[in-house]
Formats: sequence, C-alpha cells, structure tokens
Amino acid sequence: MPAQKIKPTKLRSEEKLANVDDVLKNPDLELAQLKFQLSLPEYSKDQAKKSQLLNSITTNDMAPYYQKVCGDLRWTVNDNLLKAMQERNEKALEAFDEEIEYAVNNLSVIDAKEAFLNKANYLSQIGDKDATIQTLRQAYDKTVALGYKLDNLFHCIRIGLFFMDLNLIQTNLQRSEELLELGADWHSRNCYKMCKALYSLTVRDFTTATAIFVSAISTFICT
Repeated sequence: MPAQKIKPTKLRSEEKLANVDDVLKNPDLELAQLKFQLSLPEYSKDQAKKSQLLNSITTNDMAPYYQKVCGDLRWTVNDNLLKAMQERNEKALEAFDEEIEYAVNNLSVIDAKEAFLNKANYLSQIGDKDATIQTLRQAYDKTVALGYKLDNLFHCIRIGLFFMDLNLIQTNLQRSEELLELGADWHSRNCYKMCKALYSLTVRDFTTATAIFVSAISTFICT
C-alpha cells in the first residue's frame, strides 16, 4: 500500500505535525525495497512490481524519486507524467514556504520548527533527498527538546536507508548516540537501536543486528 499523502495546510499554532505513524513510515522503505528488487536480473521484467512502484510514485507525486528510479533502472521517462508531478510539487512547496515565512515572522520558535518539519516530511515523501536533509537541518536548529532532536536525526537515518547512503546513516547514528548520553526515554533509545540494527543488516553484520533486536524486546515501544 502506498504511503498516505502528507498535504500542505496553513499552519496554526495549535496544530500538530502529521500523524506519528505516518512520520515513522516516511520515507516508505518498501519502495526502496521494490526498486532494489527491480534492479536484479530475476525481477527486472516483473511487471507487477514495476506497476506497484510506479503507482506509489504517481500517487504521491514523487517527481524527484521518479527521475532517480528511471535513471538507475534505465526506464524511459514519461515526460508528461514528470512535468505534471513537478508542477504539483512546486505548488505544494510554495505553500510550505509560505507557512515557514509566516511562522518565522509571526509565531514561536516551536511553530517555526514545525513548519520546517512539515516541509521536510513532504520532501521526504516525494523522494528529494538533498532538500529533505537541508530542511531537517533548518528544523534541528530551531529544536530545543532532546527527544525532538533525536526524532530529527532518526528521520535523517531513514533517508540514508532509503537511498542507501551509508555515510549519512553513520553520521547521524553517531550524532544520535551522543545525544542519548545526555539522557533520553526508552522510546528514543529503542528507535536508535532499530536504526542501528537496520544499518547492521545493510552492511551484512547479521550478528550485531540480531543482538540489537533481541536487546530491545523487553522495552520495545516503537515501530
């Protein structure tokens, strides 16, 4: 199932970010798995998987990711589809930028942070890696609470997993570990463990991954 769209809305100080479950699934790692499978000879002509990936891309207007997928998998770009998605992306991003400007000039630092996070969540969902990381950094600079800082870094790690950027994962795992030493709840500690375990699986360190997964069972509360 494709991830639920995160739509831009006018920011009000009492509004919260997107549903926590949606944020935790953003970006959708199932799409990265589909892309990886389609890169393998045994799945390269699997029309069902191709249709599933394309459906998620078009449903969520993932223009930046569509360009990357077409380049990496050597698919022919549908110029009309790409243009339509890019136009919708531009319109949505203009709305987010308006929210950010209003929040920065008229609301609190917390509201400004949330406005940046709303934009980052959208950029993450459409698969714009560099813009997502840049916007997350802007949100981080306006974040005070330790837990929210860690959530920001965990999002960066998910971006790294989605794009198989090992350096991005390693950097943010290290930053997360440093923040955890300042004191954090079990939710954040377990999320860190899951990120580290997934990284261990990525580099085929199955022994470490297994040990981490097992160690988190007794206090596991995050997905």
